[in-house]
Amino acid sequence: MFYSDGILGTDNTIMKRTKIILLIIITAGLLLTVYAGKRWYTHESEVNAKLWAIQTDTDKIAESLKGKETPFVYRLGKDYLHDMIMGSDKTDYNAYLKLAAGEDINLLIVGDSISAQDWSAEIADQIKWNFGAECNITNLSMGGNTCYAGYVRTMIHADGDYDLAIICNGQNDPAEDFSIYYEAVIRAILEKNPGVEIIAVIESSQRTYTEKIKSIIELAEYYEIALADTIAAYDDSEYSYEALSPDGVHPGELGKELYLDTVMDVLFDHVEKNVYKELSFPGKSTQESQISDRQKTESI
Repeated sequence: MFYSDGILGTDNTIMKRTKIILLIIITAGLLLTVYAGKRWYTHESEVNAKLWAIQTDTDKIAESLKGKETPFVYRLGKDYLHDMIMGSDKTDYNAYLKLAAGEDINLLIVGDSISAQDWSAEIADQIKWNFGAECNITNLSMGGNTCYAGYVRTMIHADGDYDLAIICNGQNDPAEDFSIYYEAVIRAILEKNPGVEIIAVIESSQRTYTEKIKSIIELAEYYEIALADTIAAYDDSEYSYEALSPDGVHPGELGKELYLDTVMDVLFDHVEKNVYKELSFPGKSTQESQISDRQKTESI
């Protein structure tokens, strides 16, 4: 019995020790797990905090940049222009000077499927932001339209007091007699709306300066029409033609932005030129002239 009790006693001791060791191992494992989890949580918290801080800083920078954006008309001196234009007895100010004074304008668009896209409607938003003026748009553009169709639609539907017109034709026209039909569109717009200013869009879909494009340039020069050259805009961009016009003809999302920017750049340019010309607003050439005259006076 003594021998047996000794063995049992030894077995119990071993079992107790084994349990203690297992308990220690399990406890250590739990502690390590908790520690690792805490470290992971702390690390994730730090990373998330840093990401949040970066996002906050980015938002602040974006907001500060947005706050520094200045509508175009304020760069020209809106109060000055409005007082000059609205205080004048002159009543036949063109679209560009009306915009400079923050006055509303009516815009006519004649063209094909390229100008039937939504980029043309966004012109109104751009004008609202940059000039504080409303732009009421009548868009006669339709897919497949040629210049002849544009002429017919202008003669039927363009009876209105339009200040500005955009022509965006040429893609669907045959080269033969193109200049005749394009000129017919110009003359129809002018006949229906004397004093209207016109911007002719050189469509990017032509890719190069074809005979049709050369005709548009010649007519624009003769009728003193502004040109919005999207061929040049495409060529000068950092994107391939395929990226700008995925289907080979119509501008995609990037292309539409480029069309809008090109037209608005032309608009800004002509607003500025008309302000300098009509109101003797101090531009670079005027300042240089004043300096030159003052030098001449001092030399005498």
